[in-house]
Amino acid sequence: MEPLLGANQAVFQLYGPLDDVFDDTRADQWSRHVVDTVIPNNRALLHLLQSNRDLLTVAEKATLDIFAIHAQQLEERHLEGNWTPGSTRFPDAINSIMKGDV
Repeated sequence: MEPLLGANQAVFQLYGPLDDVFDDTRADQWSRHVVDTVIPNNRALLHLLQSNRDLLTVAEKATLDIFAIHAQQLEERHLEGNWTPGSTRFPDAINSIMKGDV
């Protein structure tokens, strides 16, 4: 999971939207990298986590459900052109999912 999350984080840090800042070049790069990297990585993450849902805690399952909504809305925005405001933000808790005590 870490390589997928790390790649997504790198794309977001380099090209992701910034509050109160708009740059056409950055936005173009963001759109391209979302389609080429983030969406495929999100699909892989969802498959991995949903396949192992029975291993997740109640809190991790809730985080997974929020991540699934976020991933779906990101796809709708970048692949279907649905720019409805109020999209679900990336749940930071996904970064620590499945890292509990063994």
